[in-house]
Amino acid sequence: MVREKSNSPSAKISGEYDRKAYVSNSYADTVSVVDTAIDEVTATIPVAKAPVNPTFTPDGKQVYVACSQAGVLSVIDVTTDTVTATIEAGGPKPSGLAFTPDLYACGVDYVGISNIFTWLNSIPAYWEPARQMFYEMVGDPEKDKDLLRAASPLFHAGKIKAPLFVAQGANDPRVKKAESDQIVEAVKKHGIKVQYMVKDNEGHGFRNEENRFEFYRAMEDFFAKHLGSQKKAQ
Repeated sequence: MVREKSNSPSAKISGEYDRKAYVSNSYADTVSVVDTAIDEVTATIPVAKAPVNPTFTPDGKQVYVACSQAGVLSVIDVTTDTVTATIEAGGPKPSGLAFTPDLYACGVDYVGISNIFTWLNSIPAYWEPARQMFYEMVGDPEKDKDLLRAASPLFHAGKIKAPLFVAQGANDPRVKKAESDQIVEAVKKHGIKVQYMVKDNEGHGFRNEENRFEFYRAMEDFFAKHLGSQKKAQ
């Protein structure tokens, strides 16, 4: 199967589904499925808020859609044109592994916050005017100290039992690399396996196509290894 990918708000594929193209509609929070042979929309798929950059997985069977304002990836099955999964991509992570450790077989932390205190202390200068809003939305580091400590996965790293895959951009101005560094170090200290991918040419989220493909392949192999899927991790 030969794939054609683009950094534009659409993704196309050649092969079994060579007539399909996926186009994100950021203002409507949907992805349109276009039959390229007749240039008509054949389906409209509701996804999370502000979808951008539909990208096919290496096997061409799924489309990952980054939903920027929701902080998640919506996963679309190209055979059914439905959302089959939502992967969290922001906020305090890996909170699920720390707070409900018996629920998960493994977890992926993609540019995630591990310590709300250090994150608030390192927000970029252009967010400074909104600091008070963050305090109201997330919590004040002085007034809500107990709450923020309870919600920060770093302070609960000892509870994590499942293998963890962490992906981070080295130049991320919003969630600094230190957020990933400290959770990786803390989890490793407790003897849990951690796979850590850092891209030196990325910021908040992977924008370069080759990095996204590498991340998706690595994540697919990680899930295959720890979820016991039929695909063998390479």
